[in-house]
Amino acid sequence: MSRVSGVVRNLREIVEILSKTQYAKLTLKSEKNINDLTLLPLGQKLLDNLKREWINSDPVINIYHRSEENARETQKVRKICEENPLSLYTSKDFEEKFRNLKENYQAEIPLGVSECLSCPSFERKAENPGESLNFSLKNIQYLTCSYFISPVSAIEQFYRIQRQRKIWWMKYSSNPGRFKVSESKTIEQSEGKIQRISIRSNINESSLDLETIELISLNSGGNLKLRDQRSGQEITPAIVKTGICLEIATLGVLVDAIDSSDETESLMLHRKIAPHQLAVLCYSQQPDNLSDLQDLAQLVTINTRKVGISTLNLPKGATDEEKHLSQELSVMDRLGVPYCIILNDESLRNGILQLRSRDTSLSEAVHLTDIPKYLIKIYSSF
Repeated sequence: MSRVSGVVRNLREIVEILSKTQYAKLTLKSEKNINDLTLLPLGQKLLDNLKREWINSDPVINIYHRSEENARETQKVRKICEENPLSLYTSKDFEEKFRNLKENYQAEIPLGVSECLSCPSFERKAENPGESLNFSLKNIQYLTCSYFISPVSAIEQFYRIQRQRKIWWMKYSSNPGRFKVSESKTIEQSEGKIQRISIRSNINESSLDLETIELISLNSGGNLKLRDQRSGQEITPAIVKTGICLEIATLGVLVDAIDSSDETESLMLHRKIAPHQLAVLCYSQQPDNLSDLQDLAQLVTINTRKVGISTLNLPKGATDEEKHLSQELSVMDRLGVPYCIILNDESLRNGILQLRSRDTSLSEAVHLTDIPKYLIKIYSSF
């Protein structure tokens, strides 16, 4: 995205903007403590888009997906893992799931298993108080992906996945430099060893932990065994595990989009994850033409939705006043809509419409028959 940040805002100002734009409501205990985060309809749609992109983010390794329906059981597992992170991989429940994976899908490394977990409550406390934001949330979704790999290449894969995940966050940002990898922390336990890092986003003088990445090295005496494709031997794999709280991830994306805007408060969401990727507006100096323009807007909307472009077409977007058109464009910018189509009298005569970019405020002329293919080209690229 071409427009880069202008106005630095504190957390309370960000909370006000999120509420005003109908993305989220937050309860702040202090500038460093968020006690509640409720995603409103636009925020929930953004979360769903982030989840889709996260699940499909690694083309290198076969990844098998599963969902955990039992929220209470998930909470029980999370509590056990917080007390003893390695105990998950030595539990009977995990052995049963792992055996099912080997029998029905793949018994050779490398492979990955992603899970979407529902948690009735979730807490994240900063390791260094005063530096990172603390969270105490309810009813969140937690995404994990465990990569089972050869111990020989474990360190190499650990750094590869770190880099891959950091780039993933950067490509959806207007300010890629805000994302950092924390220092590595090592936890030694009787079952093995964990190396842990976090991907963080800077928010003024604080940081927001967006994703955790762990390298888990288990002792070789356990029951967890997979066949190494290269040697053909059954070995205890190393595990690289990534995890994000989707609600916190969504907040991180929104904070970046707000921080990257200027005084107009345009929400600079990446076009791939924006809840509404396109809006259709009508403007005519001849009020009698508005009805025909609205019919044309409906046709354009049907054609763009058919090709998977999330399109907003509101009755209030049709006007014969230039001032009202400017106001509607500003509203779409504040909602984070990357592109707006403006239909006018010329559109009725020759099919030419104006495609306006939120990021540059510039418009280009495109024929309405070309717009679906043109938008697919835009949205399929980064």
